[in-house]
Amino acid sequence: LERSVVMRPIVSRALAGVLICLSTLAAGVRAQGDGPEDLAAMALESLKAGLKSRDMDSVEVALTDLDSVYDKVSAKTVKDIGKAVTSVFKTRPRAPKEPGEDTREELIDSYRLAIGLVFERPEGGALLTGGLKQKHLKDWPDMRAAMVEGLGYRRDPGLVSTFAGMLEDAAPQVAGAAT
Repeated sequence: LERSVVMRPIVSRALAGVLICLSTLAAGVRAQGDGPEDLAAMALESLKAGLKSRDMDSVEVALTDLDSVYDKVSAKTVKDIGKAVTSVFKTRPRAPKEPGEDTREELIDSYRLAIGLVFERPEGGALLTGGLKQKHLKDWPDMRAAMVEGLGYRRDPGLVSTFAGMLEDAAPQVAGAAT
């Protein structure tokens, strides 16, 4: 009996020490920035740097990361994501280095990931409609068709006029996507 009375304070102090260590460790992990806002901020920076350096692989990774946290971030961060998606749609293919080279190939996956990121989201209709207005997409019917298909998943009667204009598009892919 004497021994258990003596051991309890020692065990209690040890347990308290372990709990303090664990709480300090958890606070340190949170301080490192592993929350959705922090992950979104890192992904947005990576996307911006990738677009600037034309490193489309890093843009694709950043878009995938943004998709994983999109529904967990604030309205301000969602706006920033929308601006980033618009930046992806504004990215023009680089000038070809060789005759007949199709430099659009480098952008296809990034464009498709950007479309996939926003097509079901509330602001997706405006972002995709804005993307369709990019002049460099006029010569890229496959990507315009993908954007129109993304818009097609929305139940927005305001898009009827957009689809009506696409039905008469010269590119069969775009007209087909609008039906």
